[in-house]
Amino acid sequence: MEELANFLSALREGALSIVVFGSAARGRYVRGLSDVDVLVITAQEPERRALTRGLTFGDVNVIFMSREEYCRTVRAGNQIALETWERGVVVYGAEPRELCHNN
Repeated sequence: MEELANFLSALREGALSIVVFGSAARGRYVRGLSDVDVLVITAQEPERRALTRGLTFGDVNVIFMSREEYCRTVRAGNQIALETWERGVVVYGAEPRELCHNN
């Protein structure tokens, strides 16, 4: 999984938190069938909203949200935001709950 680690490392610029969620976070990833879902929470409005990268083991789907947007969507009950809040695995930066503490 060095390829994934290198890809995620490249996403760190401007990131407050990088969170893996979905089947990969729950330990149900199946090579060839599953993708890896990632949320990048940024301090400022992100330059892009989504990115999909095909790696040798499968696709990585990245969603970008600003801190403000993320906290707002958690309060609104957004499925992706709640999944990362409750079951996401932080691979870089702060826990999402910490980002919304005062927001």
